[in-house]
Amino acid sequence: MSSREWSESTNNFFNGWLPITTGLCNFVTKYEATLLEVYERESAEDFALEHKYRQVGPHQALLKDPGKVYTRTTFHKLQDQFDQVVRFVAIERYVEGNVRQLTVKSHSGHTESFEIEIDSEKLTGNCGCKLFEYVGLSCCHLLKVFSKYDILKIPKAFIMTRWTIGANKFSRSYDESQLEGDNL
Repeated sequence: MSSREWSESTNNFFNGWLPITTGLCNFVTKYEATLLEVYERESAEDFALEHKYRQVGPHQALLKDPGKVYTRTTFHKLQDQFDQVVRFVAIERYVEGNVRQLTVKSHSGHTESFEIEIDSEKLTGNCGCKLFEYVGLSCCHLLKVFSKYDILKIPKAFIMTRWTIGANKFSRSYDESQLEGDNL
Protein backbone atom coordinates (compact mmCIF):
# COMPACT_ATOMS: atom_id res chain seq x y z
CA MET A 1 0.00 0.00 0.00
CA SER A 2 1.53 3.31 -0.99
CA SER A 3 1.65 6.20 1.47
CA ARG A 4 -1.08 7.97 -0.52
CA GLU A 5 -3.35 4.93 -0.38
CA TRP A 6 -2.65 4.53 3.33
CA SER A 7 -3.47 8.19 3.88
CA GLU A 8 -6.75 7.92 1.95
CA SER A 9 -7.68 4.76 3.83
CA THR A 10 -6.91 6.41 7.16
CA ASN A 11 -8.88 9.52 6.22
CA ASN A 12 -11.89 7.38 5.27
CA PHE A 13 -11.69 5.58 8.60
CA PHE A 14 -11.61 8.79 10.66
CA ASN A 15 -13.83 10.91 8.43
CA GLY A 16 -17.08 11.99 10.01
CA TRP A 17 -16.48 11.31 13.67
CA LEU A 18 -13.28 13.26 14.34
CA PRO A 19 -12.73 16.96 13.56
CA ILE A 20 -9.36 17.91 12.08
CA THR A 21 -8.56 20.14 15.08
CA THR A 22 -8.70 17.27 17.64
CA GLY A 23 -5.78 17.14 20.05
CA LEU A 24 -3.56 14.08 20.40
CA CYS A 25 -4.91 12.97 23.80
CA ASN A 26 -8.53 13.26 22.63
CA PHE A 27 -7.60 11.53 19.38
CA VAL A 28 -6.17 8.47 21.18
CA THR A 29 -9.26 8.19 23.39
CA LYS A 30 -11.66 8.42 20.45
CA TYR A 31 -9.50 6.07 18.36
CA GLU A 32 -9.63 3.39 21.07
CA ALA A 33 -13.41 3.81 21.38
CA THR A 34 -13.84 3.49 17.62
CA LEU A 35 -11.68 0.37 17.42
CA LEU A 36 -13.73 -1.16 20.24
CA GLU A 37 -16.92 -0.31 18.30
CA VAL A 38 -15.53 -1.93 15.13
CA TYR A 39 -14.43 -5.00 17.09
CA GLU A 40 -17.87 -5.38 18.73
CA ARG A 41 -19.65 -4.98 15.38
CA GLU A 42 -17.42 -7.64 13.79
CA SER A 43 -17.90 -9.96 16.79
CA ALA A 44 -21.68 -9.59 16.52
CA GLU A 45 -21.48 -10.39 12.80
CA ASP A 46 -19.29 -13.44 13.51
CA PHE A 47 -21.77 -14.62 16.14
CA ALA A 48 -24.68 -14.18 13.73
CA LEU A 49 -22.79 -16.08 11.04
CA GLU A 50 -22.10 -19.03 13.31
CA HIS A 51 -25.43 -19.27 15.11
CA LYS A 52 -28.11 -18.02 12.74
CA TYR A 53 -28.71 -20.25 9.75
CA ARG A 54 -30.28 -18.94 6.60
CA GLN A 55 -33.80 -20.08 5.87
CA VAL A 56 -34.41 -21.93 2.63
CA GLY A 57 -37.68 -23.04 1.12
CA PRO A 58 -38.57 -26.67 0.41
CA HIS A 59 -37.95 -26.08 -3.32
CA GLN A 60 -34.43 -24.86 -2.54
CA ALA A 61 -32.84 -28.13 -1.36
CA LEU A 62 -29.64 -27.23 -3.21
CA LEU A 63 -29.21 -24.21 -0.90
CA LYS A 64 -29.63 -26.07 2.38
CA ASP A 65 -25.94 -26.84 2.98
CA PRO A 66 -24.58 -23.52 1.64
CA GLY A 67 -26.93 -21.81 4.10
CA LYS A 68 -24.94 -23.39 6.92
CA VAL A 69 -21.50 -22.93 5.35
CA TYR A 70 -21.41 -19.57 3.53
CA THR A 71 -21.35 -16.12 5.07
CA ARG A 72 -24.70 -14.32 4.90
CA THR A 73 -23.59 -11.99 2.11
CA THR A 74 -22.28 -14.83 -0.04
CA PHE A 75 -25.34 -16.95 0.68
CA HIS A 76 -27.63 -14.13 -0.51
CA LYS A 77 -25.58 -13.81 -3.70
CA LEU A 78 -25.90 -17.55 -4.27
CA GLN A 79 -29.62 -17.33 -3.56
CA ASP A 80 -29.90 -14.62 -6.26
CA GLN A 81 -28.16 -16.97 -8.69
CA PHE A 82 -30.52 -19.78 -7.68
CA ASP A 83 -33.55 -17.55 -8.33
CA GLN A 84 -32.37 -17.13 -11.94
CA VAL A 85 -32.28 -20.91 -12.60
CA VAL A 86 -35.89 -20.92 -13.82
CA ARG A 87 -34.96 -18.65 -16.74
CA PHE A 88 -32.75 -21.32 -18.31
CA VAL A 89 -32.99 -24.71 -19.95
CA ALA A 90 -30.09 -27.19 -19.96
CA ILE A 91 -29.61 -29.21 -23.15
CA GLU A 92 -27.20 -32.12 -23.13
CA ARG A 93 -25.01 -32.04 -26.25
CA TYR A 94 -22.34 -34.68 -25.73
CA VAL A 95 -21.56 -37.47 -23.27
CA GLU A 96 -18.26 -39.32 -23.04
CA GLY A 97 -17.97 -41.55 -19.98
CA ASN A 98 -18.73 -39.38 -16.96
CA VAL A 99 -18.06 -36.09 -18.75
CA ARG A 100 -21.11 -34.29 -20.06
CA GLN A 101 -21.16 -31.20 -22.23
CA LEU A 102 -24.27 -29.09 -22.06
CA THR A 103 -25.60 -25.85 -23.41
CA VAL A 104 -27.54 -23.76 -20.95
CA LYS A 105 -29.61 -21.12 -22.68
CA SER A 106 -32.34 -18.73 -21.82
CA HIS A 107 -35.84 -19.76 -22.80
CA SER A 108 -37.27 -16.31 -22.24
CA GLY A 109 -36.35 -14.92 -25.66
CA HIS A 110 -32.85 -13.73 -24.78
CA THR A 111 -30.00 -15.00 -26.90
CA GLU A 112 -27.64 -15.75 -24.01
CA SER A 113 -26.20 -19.24 -24.06
CA PHE A 114 -23.36 -20.84 -22.09
CA GLU A 115 -21.36 -24.01 -22.59
CA ILE A 116 -20.89 -26.21 -19.53
CA GLU A 117 -18.72 -29.25 -19.04
CA ILE A 118 -19.29 -31.34 -15.94
CA ASP A 119 -17.86 -34.61 -14.67
CA SER A 120 -20.80 -36.37 -13.04
CA GLU A 121 -18.59 -38.77 -11.05
CA LYS A 122 -15.99 -36.33 -9.66
CA LEU A 123 -18.57 -33.51 -9.52
CA THR A 124 -16.23 -30.99 -11.09
CA GLY A 125 -16.72 -28.78 -14.09
CA ASN A 126 -16.82 -25.30 -15.53
CA CYS A 127 -19.17 -22.84 -17.18
CA GLY A 128 -18.54 -20.48 -20.07
CA CYS A 129 -19.66 -17.45 -18.04
CA LYS A 130 -16.64 -17.99 -15.71
CA LEU A 131 -18.46 -16.61 -12.65
CA PHE A 132 -16.96 -19.31 -10.44
CA GLU A 133 -13.44 -18.65 -11.74
CA TYR A 134 -13.73 -14.86 -11.27
CA VAL A 135 -15.92 -14.53 -8.19
CA GLY A 136 -15.77 -17.96 -6.55
CA LEU A 137 -19.53 -18.48 -6.60
CA SER A 138 -21.53 -21.07 -8.53
CA CYS A 139 -23.45 -19.44 -11.36
CA CYS A 140 -27.11 -19.99 -12.18
CA HIS A 141 -26.04 -22.09 -15.18
CA LEU A 142 -24.17 -24.60 -13.01
CA LEU A 143 -27.04 -24.60 -10.54
CA LYS A 144 -29.40 -25.41 -13.42
CA VAL A 145 -27.22 -28.39 -14.40
CA PHE A 146 -27.11 -29.56 -10.77
CA SER A 147 -30.88 -29.49 -10.57
CA LYS A 148 -31.20 -31.23 -13.96
CA TYR A 149 -29.16 -34.19 -12.71
CA ASP A 150 -30.78 -34.17 -9.22
CA ILE A 151 -27.56 -33.17 -7.48
CA LEU A 152 -29.05 -32.02 -4.17
CA LYS A 153 -25.82 -30.65 -2.64
CA ILE A 154 -23.44 -28.18 -4.19
CA PRO A 155 -20.23 -30.20 -4.70
CA LYS A 156 -17.22 -29.28 -2.56
CA ALA A 157 -15.31 -28.32 -5.71
CA PHE A 158 -17.76 -25.42 -6.13
CA ILE A 159 -17.51 -24.04 -2.59
CA MET A 160 -14.67 -21.58 -2.11
CA THR A 161 -13.22 -21.60 1.40
CA ARG A 162 -12.75 -17.83 1.38
CA TRP A 163 -16.56 -17.32 1.35
CA THR A 164 -17.25 -19.69 4.24
CA ILE A 165 -18.05 -18.68 7.80
CA GLY A 166 -14.70 -19.62 9.37
CA ALA A 167 -12.52 -18.23 6.58
CA ASN A 168 -11.56 -15.07 8.47
CA LYS A 169 -10.34 -16.98 11.51
CA PHE A 170 -6.58 -17.31 11.80
CA SER A 171 -5.48 -20.89 11.48
CA ARG A 172 -1.96 -22.13 11.94
CA SER A 173 -1.07 -24.21 8.92
CA TYR A 174 2.55 -24.89 9.71
CA ASP A 175 4.55 -27.04 12.03
CA GLU A 176 6.49 -25.18 14.74
CA SER A 177 9.65 -27.04 13.73
CA GLN A 178 9.52 -25.11 10.44
CA LEU A 179 10.28 -21.93 12.38
CA GLU A 180 13.56 -23.12 13.82
CA GLY A 181 17.03 -22.17 12.63
CA ASP A 182 17.70 -22.36 8.90
CA ASN A 183 14.05 -22.48 7.89
CA LEU A 184 13.41 -18.82 8.71
